[in-house]
Amino acid sequence: MFSRRTQGCDPAQLEALLSAIYAARLATGIELSDVARAARSARVGREPLRDAQLLLLGLATRFTAGYAAAAPTLSKALGAYRNEEPRLDLSSLSYNIVAMELWDDQAWLELASGQAELARATGTLSLLPYTLDYLAQYHIQAGALRVAAGVLTEREGLEMGLKAETLPYVPLLLAVWRGQASTALELIEEMHRGAHARGEGCAITVAEYAAAILYNSLGQYEAARGMLHAPLWISYQSGPVRAAPTGHGEPGRVRAPSLRMGNRPKTSTARRSTGSANVE
Repeated sequence: MFSRRTQGCDPAQLEALLSAIYAARLATGIELSDVARAARSARVGREPLRDAQLLLLGLATRFTAGYAAAAPTLSKALGAYRNEEPRLDLSSLSYNIVAMELWDDQAWLELASGQAELARATGTLSLLPYTLDYLAQYHIQAGALRVAAGVLTEREGLEMGLKAETLPYVPLLLAVWRGQASTALELIEEMHRGAHARGEGCAITVAEYAAAILYNSLGQYEAARGMLHAPLWISYQSGPVRAAPTGHGEPGRVRAPSLRMGNRPKTSTARRSTGSANVE
């Protein structure tokens, strides 16, 4: 479901890179870094590069040379995509994650809401659940939990034939930030089971991220620290959760990052969650 506008960019390479990102720690046979290096070394055509070419190059750079090296190319990819006539396919959904990576919340909101409207208007209902997930996730990030719940209600109301079988990434995040501990713990278990069944390692990371926030909000700081055994990889990657020392001999609260890959730029404007779950 990659459109013709991936011309100049090998759709197979982009699909392989995205698949490796989602497989994460459960990947077998090849590492994400190997896929990224192969994509980065591939010929991408003449200047000026199209948005899909920039997307492939930016993501490949992200996983071979780091955030700072990749950010300019990812920013160009996002800008190029937004300047084109709107389209909706699997590659276009990836630009939501690029906006998240760049902390460009306005672009994230415009992309997710615009893609949801486009899916409805064009009858591309097979992709509507994914657009609604990105839109709900934006509202969770902004602290608008009731709005996020409404978006997820629309998603759940879609006919089963229109929804791919996916793991409850966004319902889990909503449960955590609402402080719904029992629901969150059940969804965390579901994420772990599903991740191993599907080879979807990023689901384990999201479950760990959610557990860290939940345990922190419940005052179970050692349990939250138990989620810190490795850097968290969410969607693409977020910064590691950090425990903040109190200086008074008390357990430091664990400060959970938002769902991002890189460090937070000073230009970010959206309201951020603080690492403690809230009950509406």
